[in-house]
Amino acid sequence: MKKLILVTGGFGMIGSAIGRLTDVDNSNEFEYIFIGGSEHYDLTNPDEADSLLFCDYPNAYGVIHLAAKVGGIKYNITNPCDLYEDNIMMNTNMVKLSRYHGVKRFIGVLSTCAYPNVAESYPMTEDMMITGTAPAPTNLGYGYAKRMMAVHIEACNKQYGTKYNYVIPSNVYGIGDNYSEHKSHFIGALIRKIHIAKTTGADSIKIGGTGIAKRQFMYCDDVARAIITAMEKDISESFNICSVDNLSITEITNIALKACSAEHLKIEYDSSIPDGQIMKEASNSKMMQLMPDFKYTSLEDGIKIAYQEYKQLLNAQ
Repeated sequence: MKKLILVTGGFGMIGSAIGRLTDVDNSNEFEYIFIGGSEHYDLTNPDEADSLLFCDYPNAYGVIHLAAKVGGIKYNITNPCDLYEDNIMMNTNMVKLSRYHGVKRFIGVLSTCAYPNVAESYPMTEDMMITGTAPAPTNLGYGYAKRMMAVHIEACNKQYGTKYNYVIPSNVYGIGDNYSEHKSHFIGALIRKIHIAKTTGADSIKIGGTGIAKRQFMYCDDVARAIITAMEKDISESFNICSVDNLSITEITNIALKACSAEHLKIEYDSSIPDGQIMKEASNSKMMQLMPDFKYTSLEDGIKIAYQEYKQLLNAQ
């Protein structure tokens, strides 16, 4: 009998990437069930979360918990309470009920947003997640909700002897990204701005902030491969999922302009929009110890793929 793996948030960017990769590479030992879309449960409701694990999939071997309420920096600033409440409820229900119903392997997907706003040293290592100071004030509700899932998982392992862990991806982009004006993250918004400038004949694009903040970006399929490997190779240690490239927003924008064949566009800065965290570099040393053969998609290649998808979405409208 195959080991059944439930993927919450299964039709988001990372969940969809897991679906693409397991469609091709899925071993006979594992079967992935994607929760979301028509297979929808309100995981903030403990009764519905319990129905998922107890009634509908009582023999689940593992859970990859991706479901989250998310948004870009503007949304995070204006909706901190909603982001905290919805995410803390989803995470608490899924960890508690997975343990209660005997799920053997649980992987909670966090974010580097949960790390301290300013760390004592960089790059940040996994032990700083729980011991560090508060997340960035621009991301406080979401960041703390994610950090509390790490606390919950560690406590569960200590008290009940479970083999649960969490992974901490850096900023994610790629196929399935959100390109809407109000809820997109940086790369998705950047691709939209570049395309609009190209098609309207503009000579520049405007980005929020000063351009000095630094970020690590991971292509969604790379994040998915790391999570699948952790589940199928029974890696129960918690680790960052990130690359070694820690680039400024200006450097990332220039790479995107090249990837989108728009190097003629100039960059303008809107300093009325906050930069957010100036630095949140995370270490990939532990990940590379656990997965020494892991290969990364370059930022330029990943943005090229995402831009092609964006144009296809526009053509389909």
